[in-house]
Amino acid sequence: MSHKLRIMFIGVFTLVLSVNFMGVHTAKADTASDFISKLSPVVKTVAKKYNLYPSLMLAQAALESSYGQSSLATNDYNYFGIKGSYNGQSDTLKTAEYDSSGNIYYVNSSFRKYPNAQSSLEDYANLIRNGLVGASNFYSGTWKENAKSVNDAATALVGKYATDPNYANKLISIINKYNLTSLDSGITEQSNTVANGDTNTTTSGTTTVSTTTNNTTTAASDNVKVSYYDGDGNEQVPLSSGFKKQVLYDQISGTASNVKSYNWKSSLKAGSLVYADRVGYVKGNSGNQTWYRIRFTNESNAKRYWVKSQSLKFPTVKYFKFAPTVTANLLSKRVAYDHVYGSNTLSSKITDPDIASRVKYTANMIGISGSKNNAQVWIRYKLSSGKNAWIQIKRVSGIQTLPVSVSKRLSAQYGKYALYNGIPGTSGVQEQSWNTVSESSISTVNVDSIAVDANTKTIWAEIKIGNQKYWINNNALY
Repeated sequence: MSHKLRIMFIGVFTLVLSVNFMGVHTAKADTASDFISKLSPVVKTVAKKYNLYPSLMLAQAALESSYGQSSLATNDYNYFGIKGSYNGQSDTLKTAEYDSSGNIYYVNSSFRKYPNAQSSLEDYANLIRNGLVGASNFYSGTWKENAKSVNDAATALVGKYATDPNYANKLISIINKYNLTSLDSGITEQSNTVANGDTNTTTSGTTTVSTTTNNTTTAASDNVKVSYYDGDGNEQVPLSSGFKKQVLYDQISGTASNVKSYNWKSSLKAGSLVYADRVGYVKGNSGNQTWYRIRFTNESNAKRYWVKSQSLKFPTVKYFKFAPTVTANLLSKRVAYDHVYGSNTLSSKITDPDIASRVKYTANMIGISGSKNNAQVWIRYKLSSGKNAWIQIKRVSGIQTLPVSVSKRLSAQYGKYALYNGIPGTSGVQEQSWNTVSESSISTVNVDSIAVDANTKTIWAEIKIGNQKYWINNNALY
């Protein structure tokens, strides 16, 4: 899928097209020309109904589905990768996620399943004409009454339908190559390409043909697969000490035949903050890489660049599997995210319908992010839908104590961790001897409270052995 903003999915979509019309019973096109000729009649009909440019609609279908070759297109008539369901129909596909250690795992995501091309195109046109929830004019710049040319309409999609700064260029290139403007008025005309400014151009070996399937792009010639994930676009990350050894690109290097490179501005230095809005996980013959798309200002039209992960210095996040109960008054603010905000996974806001009325949060994990004197504590909890969400606890000076109620076992190496009569780091605390503890009483211990030391990224657990309570480092438990 192209670089869509997450706001695209607030309403529920990610679209589709099909080819099950006019006697055609397969969604897969043999060639690009075949795909275009089969879709052109229904595209022209739908576009006229909604007063949109048919050339642009068809170019988007071609770009998003790689001319009908993506699995969503061939199986579900989903040429735009729209998530959700259509009239109750959906197809569940595995999409990649990454854990705190950068290891990949998979979750199931639902994508709209369309019965035919007409339904797909109508759904897409309805989105473009009626916009998003609370923003009905979101795509009004693409409407024929507002856009003097298809070029203007294509440019209006950048930063709204897609954040890829070259999205308009790609669409116009398809329109020119296949003379799609003939669909707009019946008169052959040549649309102008959108200029890109001064760049250096590098060619990454052989020409590659990309196919897109639910946010995963495959560069066929190099057997390279890229999985894209979007953040909310406002996360700031400092440049690393070695950022100047890396290069800025307009696309992930190696995923296209012509990738443009750029020089860093001389005014930038290690620690300078940039905005990261998308991450790309690359898997290929040469190994795995992580790339980020960045920009230097928070303006919506700011130019975006791709850099390797070595260019950025994300704060480390330490995760703990504990389930404290957190009251709402301890929250920094009532905003939920899908990951710890500011972490290397990037994060986006998610909707918790109960967030305004929720009094207590039962966490299933704790994350401590940042560095000493600038640390943040996050808890992960389950929404009513069963999905996990992350929310931040207020910044406190010193140590934050939270109630829990769980049974734990002491690890085989528990003896190397000291017992204390209070929370280490607070006044009057003394180390206690294990010699006074009976071996028979420590197979299982109850944890009544935990203390979160954000500065040292340590969690202390209050355990009860016999009738005596002690504090011990969480690492002694499992």
